[in-house]
Amino acid sequence: MLQPGQSGDPIQVTITPAWNAAYRAATKDVSTPEEHDGRVVAPPLMLALLGRMAMAWIPVAAGAVHAKQSYRFHRPLLVGEEITVQATILDLFSKRNKDYTQIGVRATFSTGLLLGEGTTTRIAPFRTEGGR
Repeated sequence: MLQPGQSGDPIQVTITPAWNAAYRAATKDVSTPEEHDGRVVAPPLMLALLGRMAMAWIPVAAGAVHAKQSYRFHRPLLVGEEITVQATILDLFSKRNKDYTQIGVRATFSTGLLLGEGTTTRIAPFRTEGGR
């Protein structure tokens, strides 16, 4: 049973040139500058994908929908950097006969410096038997 404050194992990822290129090609992301201080920049929304990977331990009810997400970035993610991403249950609540799960994502560089953080809210289409 999920509880607020519960965190999954952190995932560690090195942003490789191949992964950056594949992400840009798959998403057609042209909004991010290619370079920053002479280094290749990874698209900021790559953090949403990494956050989803870090959430893999959280069960998803059949028919659940992704209601909203927001991220705040503290500096660009550069190709070649290693980051750690972890997901934590922030809140569990029911509203209008549906169960909501609010999840926090935090990404840090190998130095411990914060890259970015965000929240995602999921809604189950019906109340689970017995609540959470």
